[in-house]
Amino acid sequence: MANLTSHLVPPEAIEELRQNWTALADTHPEATVFDHPDFVIPLMAAFPHAVRGVLALHDGDGALCGVMALADLPLAIGPLSVREAGFISNAHTLRHNPLLPADGSADQAFLRAVATHCTGRDTLRLSNLPDQLAYRLYDAADAIGHATDPVEDGRMLFTVDLHKGADAWLTGLSSSNRYKIRKAVKRTTQAGEVSFSILKGHQIRDALPVWQGIVANSWQGQEGDEGANGPSDWALHEGLLNNGFLAFLSIDGTPVASHRWLQHRQTIYSHVQHYDLSYKSAEPGYALIAHVLEQGDAFGFDRADLNGSTRQYKVLHDGVLPHKTLRIYLKGARPRAVQVLRRWRKAAQARFTPPAANGSPPAP
Repeated sequence: MANLTSHLVPPEAIEELRQNWTALADTHPEATVFDHPDFVIPLMAAFPHAVRGVLALHDGDGALCGVMALADLPLAIGPLSVREAGFISNAHTLRHNPLLPADGSADQAFLRAVATHCTGRDTLRLSNLPDQLAYRLYDAADAIGHATDPVEDGRMLFTVDLHKGADAWLTGLSSSNRYKIRKAVKRTTQAGEVSFSILKGHQIRDALPVWQGIVANSWQGQEGDEGANGPSDWALHEGLLNNGFLAFLSIDGTPVASHRWLQHRQTIYSHVQHYDLSYKSAEPGYALIAHVLEQGDAFGFDRADLNGSTRQYKVLHDGVLPHKTLRIYLKGARPRAVQVLRRWRKAAQARFTPPAANGSPPAP
């Protein structure tokens, strides 16, 4: 792909890009809700402190063919602070994709553009990319003379295929997992009269005090801001009111579990879930997820991305999405020094870390 151009759109001008960005995210085969401007723009507004802007890559006809919200990221190697850039990274950013053409024709231009707009940075960290894209960008970086670390494993996220309906999904699970689901749901129903509610748009806004009450009594709520329960997190939730839905499970009329789902095309994405710790033995989270998945036909979705690998999700899932992370060293003496120091540190850790008890080598 020839004649590619790029520019960095500052946060205050980002609305100018929304229409073309939306068109790209709505048609790109690998796009998820986390790549869509309806998610990323509220994310930038809620967590603005390290955001540089949005890199926009255009083809020769002026069409948008790549996009990435660029942020400055913290990285320390011992006492040395490394100046790293990458995607916005926090508890809400589970996976990333710059929405480049699938044939790789814009990969090198994309990396050149990122390097151009990351002046003063040492490294570029592209975290939790789709499997094949990570290896493509690894090759592209090598082709234009950028050193890299080896591609690393990123998040392993579980999925549920519902295009044949909830009954087909449940039938496809192992008998052991079906039993675990039934057992968990039975525990919930034994705790009292169970009811569900699904809220959208302004209904979510009206229910914020109830939702925040559940979060406050959850294990995440006990961690305060560290549990993605700070002012910025709630600002993001308010910015996403028109996407997806919020599900509640109540026992004897008291809401005790919540699950926020986002949606893009016919896929729903687990965003955050909470339950009141005083109802832990009733396992309300299981029953709430199972209820939502069983409503696929009614809600018009045919796939659920669980965006995690928790104990619950291991029982519910029938598919796996692997992701990879790539660190690229920008050009210059300081980035080269950072690379040497990182390699030396890894070698030292491998040399002085004792083997595991079973005799296997230490984990990397």
